[in-house]
Parts: sequence; C-alpha cells; structure tokens
Amino acid sequence: MKRLKGRVWLMALTCLLTAGTWMGGKGVAAVEPVPSATVEPTANAGEFIIKGSELHGYTGKGGEIVIPEGVVQIKGGLFKDNVNVTKVVLPTSVKIIPDRAFMGCTQLKEVSLNAGLEEIHHQAFYGCSELTTVTIPKTVSFIAVRAFGNCEKMERFQVEEGSQHFEVLDGVLFQTKGSYNRLTYGEEEGLPYYARSAPINGFHLVSYPGGKRGEYAVPEKVESYAAFAFEGCQGLTGVALTGNDSFIGEGMFLNCSNLAYVNIAEGIVYIVKNAFEGCKGLTNVQTSNTLQYIGEDAFKDCLRLEQFDLKSRMSVIMGAFEGCVSLATFTVDEANTKYSAKNGIVYNKEQTEIALYPPGRKGKVVFDAKVTSIGMVAFYGCTNLTEITIPNRIEKIGSGAFANCTALTKVRLPERLVELPFGIFKNCVGLTEVTIPGYVEKIDGAFTGCTGMTKVVVPESVTRMRNAEFYGCNKVVIYGGKGSYAHLFAKTNSIGFIEIKTKPVKVVATVESPAKTMAQLSWWKVAKAKGYDVQMSTKKKGGFKTVATVKNGKKVTFTKRKLKSKKKYYFKIRAYKVVDRKKQYGKYSDVMSVKVK
Repeated sequence: MKRLKGRVWLMALTCLLTAGTWMGGKGVAAVEPVPSATVEPTANAGEFIIKGSELHGYTGKGGEIVIPEGVVQIKGGLFKDNVNVTKVVLPTSVKIIPDRAFMGCTQLKEVSLNAGLEEIHHQAFYGCSELTTVTIPKTVSFIAVRAFGNCEKMERFQVEEGSQHFEVLDGVLFQTKGSYNRLTYGEEEGLPYYARSAPINGFHLVSYPGGKRGEYAVPEKVESYAAFAFEGCQGLTGVALTGNDSFIGEGMFLNCSNLAYVNIAEGIVYIVKNAFEGCKGLTNVQTSNTLQYIGEDAFKDCLRLEQFDLKSRMSVIMGAFEGCVSLATFTVDEANTKYSAKNGIVYNKEQTEIALYPPGRKGKVVFDAKVTSIGMVAFYGCTNLTEITIPNRIEKIGSGAFANCTALTKVRLPERLVELPFGIFKNCVGLTEVTIPGYVEKIDGAFTGCTGMTKVVVPESVTRMRNAEFYGCNKVVIYGGKGSYAHLFAKTNSIGFIEIKTKPVKVVATVESPAKTMAQLSWWKVAKAKGYDVQMSTKKKGGFKTVATVKNGKKVTFTKRKLKSKKKYYFKIRAYKVVDRKKQYGKYSDVMSVKVK
C-alpha cells in the first residue's frame, strides 16, 4: 500500500472530521430507489390510498394489515414508526419492498412475504424489535444492507425451498448468487470506498439474526460480508471471522453491546469505519498480521477495551478509538516499519512523532525528549484528556490532532507553530480560551464546534483564516491588535473583537560558526517587527551588550566577525516595533552559544 501523503490524508481527514460516510451516510440505501409507477387517479380501498399500482397512503388503526391485491409497489417509508402494526400480509402482486417501508414498527410480530416478491430494500424492516423469524420467498433475488438490521428478537431466518439466490445456515442468512456493494481500497483516495455490483463468489453473509445468542464461528466457505451484517446483535458474545474477505465492512458489528471477543483472521486487511462502534463489552481483540488499516470510529465507545495490538503491517489508523475510556496501552510489533511503541503510546518508527495516544490514559501527558511533532488525529477522541502543555520543541501538529477531546479545558501551544491545521480542536466543547502563538500565519478550520469558546487571542502574524473558522462558537470573542488581520476578520464575520496592545513575540534563533573568527546568527521573522537587538557576552549569564541593531524588520541574519578562535560566545536577540515613535521590545530569545572556529 502506498504511503498516504498530504493531499490524500486531507481527503481522508475531511471524511473523518466532517463525519461524512463513503455510502453517503449510515442511512443510505444500497441500491438506487426504484422509480414510482406512473401516477394514475387516486383510489381509496378502505384504509388504503392507492395511486395507480402504488400503495401511497394508509389511514387504518394498525393491527393486522392485509395489503390489497394489485399493489405492485409500496411508497418508501409508508409505515415507518407505526407502532400499532402487528402483522403484515403482502399480496402476490408486490415486487419490491422499498426503503424503510416498515422501519421502526416495534410491535410488528409477523410478516408474510409473498410469492413473486423480488427485492427487499434498505432498512425495510429495520428496528422491528418484535420480529422473531421471517421466511424469504424463493423469488427474492436482492436483499439490501440493513433490511433486517437491529431486529433484536430475530432468532432465525428461513428461505423457501428452491431459492436460487439465498440460503440459511444455522439461522443465518447468506446470499449465494447475484451481486453486492463490494468495498475496495483506493490507492489515490487513500481510504476504502464502495464499488457497486461486485459479483458474489460463494457464500455472502447478509444478515445475522439479532436475537441469536452465544458465540459464532463464521463457516470457512463464507467469502464476503455485508456492511452492518451483525448490527445490534445483543445476544452475540464472541465471533471468529474467516479471512476470505479482506474487509470488515462499515458498521458490521455496530452496537453489539455484549460482544466480548473477536478473532480477526489472517487475510483481513481493512477494518472500516464504525465496524465495532458501541461494542461496550468488547475486551479482547485478536488482530491479524495482515491487518493494515483501521478506519474512523472503528472501535468508538468500546468502553471495556484495555489494550490493542498493532501487528507488523499496520500502516493507517484513522481516529478509530474515540471514547475507549479504558484503553490505556497500545503495543506494536517490532517488525512494523511505520510505527513503534513506548510506554503504551504509538510513535513513528523514529519515535520523533506521536502517532496514537491511548484514549483511556488519565493525568498529565508526558512528552518524550525526542518528540518534535504530533501526528494527524493522534489524540482524537481522548475523552479523559482535560489539559495539555505542549513543549516548545514541538514544531508541527497534524490535522485533527485533538478533535473530539470533549473534556479538554486548557491547552498551551508551542511557540514555534506556524499553522493551526484543519480540525485540530474540532468539537472540543470544553475549551473556553486559547492563545495562539506568535509565529502562526494560518488557521485552517481549527475551532469548528468548540461551543464553549469565549476568548481567542490571535497574533499579528496570522494572515489567513477560514470564514467558518468559529462555526458553532456563538460566544467567542477575538482579542488582537488594532488594524490586524484578526480585527478585519472579526468585523467581516460579525464576531466580537477586543483590542489588546501587543509586543513582538520571543525570537526563535540559532547560531553557528561557518568560518574562522566568525559567528552567524539566523532567526525567524517576527510579524510587524521594525528591527532586532543583537546582544553578545563571553558568559552564559550576565555581561551581555548590544553588538548590533538590525533596523530592517525583514532581515533575519547577522554575522559577527573578528572574534577569537576556539573561544565560546553567547548571544541573544529580541525584536522591536515602533509605537508613537518609541521602541517596544519583545522577549529575548533563549541564550545561544557557539565555539568559534
């Protein structure tokens, strides 16, 4: 798999941080809706309103519903959330049960599917919590994703003898012929996506009965799985998967709250978004050596999960563990070429970047001395994190690094940052104040959804911000210099603004001796600076005197000549700006030393 790079990662992160989905949302049908029949004059057949051959309305009181013969199609969602319906009998003329037709009919205990029925669409019987069994007619050739999802008392499926497309093994529904929405991995896109109409080879697991109890070992002949196949199966306590399909699909075990263990077989490469979300009892995940990708929220709210092992090929982790409040330790196989682990934290191989922080950790975050950057979504969903002080040596923080850290109330950012990237603090609802460091030039959608934010101090270095930078931050006030970009931004976007007097920021500088008797200083340009005061001493503490005043605010180097060879010198620099004809100085840089050649 290609290593994901800037633009590709940003596309994937946009999905993650805007809660988008590859199927267009959790409630999107697996097939396009069938066009309605030609509208003819409306006819009333008792409690039914029929337009042409479509059942368009229902005015009855519920109970047993016998749909009239001649109806070919039922309007999508017609009986949705009708809690009075207890039994449904379909006529032989019905060919399709559309999206959400009987979704949420929580008292529906029996449904008689008709001979001649061909398709059952997305969420047709979703959440029918009293259904215990259903028989699929032999004429059915297509059953969509989640058609019988979250039917928590469903004990078994049955299939009419003679079916060419479906089969039942131990009460579990499989498709043996036809096509399904096959996941594939896009090297260019950098994330899995659905490719429609992939042919079924062998057994395709369509739906596991929500009320079926105990452990389940998937038969070896199963070649593929439908998305959401086990959703809401409260009786499922353990599962062993085959490795014939390289994907664990979207929401496959969503809200299986009593699932305690899962064995991920060799051959499985991708765990897609929301795959195990809400598996609150999950304590044991046996990962495989072939696993490479874990998608967004794949293990969200797995409250009892304490440890997770990353095997040798793992290379992409997309904000997978939000709300795992007990997960305190990650381990990484030593053979992994991208990641390593130390003290339960995942780093890049060189251990210079934090890649994944355990969301169950409590207390102060301790940064290893080698760390100079924080990776994308590294602290995503760490709901135990309340405050963090990031050392000044950290020069880069990735997109979404602290997104959804809902308990975070205090953050100190490092002085060397030049950008606040996309979604870095998205949905950090506990944050109230942030002071942005003085070298930051760009703020790129950093604070969306920070509903508790009241104060943001924006330095004069900032020259770019998104128009929707503070979307959802209805109480925020920007503090900044008069006439600054922040001032204009606040005015343009009708955000409160308070003027503050600002001094130049602390200078970040380095020194070296490129040639004999010479010391050369370099520093970062300070916004609005008119010049720089350069001081030198032969002692680390005290004795400093000004050796140069650089009067060009854009100049960022100075060379001191005619120094003694082999002698050590100390330097420090501060910037100044002119206000009302008076110099206002900022803080000195850290004292630097150099032994002259």
